[in-house]
Amino acid sequence: MQLETQYASHLFIFIMLGLGLPLWWKTTEVYRQELPYKDVESLRESFQIVQEVRLILKVKSINGGELAKVIAKECSLPGKFSVVVTPSNYSVEDETLSYLALNLEDFDASLPELEHYHLQIIEVDKSEKPVVLGRRRNLFFEKKTSLNLLAAVIRSILAEEGPTSVVNQDFDGTSDLWNQLSKLRRFASSSFLNVLFTFSNPDPELFDIDWPIEAAIEEYLQPFADNLKDIVDIRPSSQHIYFAPLGVTPRKALHGDGYEISTDLSLLINPLESKLGEQVLPGPTANLVLLVPPARFHPLHLKNRENSDSFIVHRWGGIAFYNPPKDSNGTHWIDMQPVMETFIGQLRLLIGLDIKLPKDVARISLNEKAIADWEVDYLLRLKTIENIAYSTKAIKSLTALLETITNIVISNDVASNVSSSLESIKKSSRLFEKGMLKESYKESLAASERADAAFFDPSMLALLYFPSDQKYAIYVPLFLPVGIPVLLSTWSLLKSFFASSKTEKSNINEQKEKHHQD
Repeated sequence: MQLETQYASHLFIFIMLGLGLPLWWKTTEVYRQELPYKDVESLRESFQIVQEVRLILKVKSINGGELAKVIAKECSLPGKFSVVVTPSNYSVEDETLSYLALNLEDFDASLPELEHYHLQIIEVDKSEKPVVLGRRRNLFFEKKTSLNLLAAVIRSILAEEGPTSVVNQDFDGTSDLWNQLSKLRRFASSSFLNVLFTFSNPDPELFDIDWPIEAAIEEYLQPFADNLKDIVDIRPSSQHIYFAPLGVTPRKALHGDGYEISTDLSLLINPLESKLGEQVLPGPTANLVLLVPPARFHPLHLKNRENSDSFIVHRWGGIAFYNPPKDSNGTHWIDMQPVMETFIGQLRLLIGLDIKLPKDVARISLNEKAIADWEVDYLLRLKTIENIAYSTKAIKSLTALLETITNIVISNDVASNVSSSLESIKKSSRLFEKGMLKESYKESLAASERADAAFFDPSMLALLYFPSDQKYAIYVPLFLPVGIPVLLSTWSLLKSFFASSKTEKSNINEQKEKHHQD
């Protein structure tokens, strides 16, 4: 019976140590897929990406070679741009187009598209201002134009104050006030942007107003959206809301008839938020609201807004007041041209088209395009570097966190997204340096989306609040009821083993003595 007890105790110890302990260790370990820590750490903190910018200079009466060298020197910024300027004289075709064109607008429209250059700098005999920017990738200047002004305009077009400041702000906290406000205002990069047009009429029984928004979207917004198709997919929608309160109490205007609002403009949003329904739209949404003031505050204007009755709310949208004529009878139809011009102007700022141009610079009217080709390039540069900077910061923060807290699960999806984001960052940087803006932007957007997917993956929160000390505190007591008898049994076995060994040794000695006596 004693031998069977010893065998049972030994078997129990073997099962606990040989099977139970490894099983417990395996079932309580945290799954952590390997991450490319070294590659992430090697990402450049200073974020120096030098883009090659190719310009072509067409001149009539000045030395193009010398001017090209000076422009390249003045516009090439260390760590930002490497400007290459190719000089050329007017061709016969250029002379013909210039002669046939009635004005710079016609000349700009008749010039062929650029294939291998980012901007065409063209000398003209006479223009409205010393420098005129075209609808396409054309910059016109007069012979007497200051070289400093010409260089300043080119640097502004190349987004000198945009991407560079975005990167500096993200990595070392330095940025001027203009760029800080611009970054706070614009929406983050995304593959699409919902644009929700809302008409708010608080007194529909007094104001019978109709706005043909569907036709206006097709006429004014669609050309704008088509020109941005390589950057963002704009998805328009519209709605009417009624009986929404104003949210603020206007005061009587000091000069003239009507009422005015000067402060607390953000309070206008609160009564609208519950009725807008933007939460049903997936992804980011720009709200563009045309607000009819209540009849008792008619007409209503914004004070100190330079004759503008509209304002922008950062990363939310814009609001514009519409005061219908007092003597309107029956249904009043809104003239949508000024309304849509206001909305598209707000939308331009919300997506990042906030370009500071020097004085003495004119622009050819955009008309139906609503955005110039060189502005599209500006946005591509801005969004690309913004995406790369954000992705770099996101995955470096994530890997640093995962190295510090070893109890966070690293799933295969997280590891795959980190690796994919890292590869997209490198590929986008290479393409950007070569001046391939569209391809670089697509890779940077993919890097940003994958970095977000990795950083906010819900699986990493599974054991975040279950550290090792708590794990042992929970599991160790489960072994105590078993461990105590096992220890007692082991101690009893050891005692019996040593006792039997001692008895056996004593018997052998007695037998030896007895044999010696015989």
